[in-house]
Amino acid sequence: MSNTVSLVEAKHPADEVIGLPDYYPRPTGYRMLVKPMIRENKRQSGIVLPDEVQQNDVMLNTVGLVLAQGPECYQHDDRKYGAWCQPGDWILFRKHAGTRVKMRNPDSGETEQLIFVADDEILATTARPELVVAYVE
Repeated sequence: MSNTVSLVEAKHPADEVIGLPDYYPRPTGYRMLVKPMIRENKRQSGIVLPDEVQQNDVMLNTVGLVLAQGPECYQHDDRKYGAWCQPGDWILFRKHAGTRVKMRNPDSGETEQLIFVADDEILATTARPELVVAYVE
C-alpha cells in the first residue's frame, strides 16, 4: 500500500470551504486569496466612470472577500487569540498590501482581479463592506 497521493487526488483546504473555481490559484503558506469589492460604475451624481478608472478603483480597493487561506494562516506562535478572519469574511486591509493578480475566466474570457494578502496585513473585518467608502492616509 502506497502513502503517496497523486495530483489528481490532492485537494487544497480552500476547495471545500466556499467552492473556489478550479482555475483560481490556491494560496500557500500564510497568505489569503481575497477578491476585492467591486464598486458601482456610476457615481451618485450620475457620472459613469470609464473602464480604466473602474479598474484602478478596484486595484486600490481596501475591502475584499476572503476566498481561501493558506495552510499556515494564523498558525504563528504569537497568535494567542486565533484567526482574525476566515473564508467568507469581508476584510479591510491597507491600500498597498498584498500582491495583485488578474485571472482570465476560461468560460467567459473576462478578467477577474484577486489579491494575495498575508494574514498579518488584515486590519479589520466588517459585516457591511458597502459602507466603506474611502481609504484615508
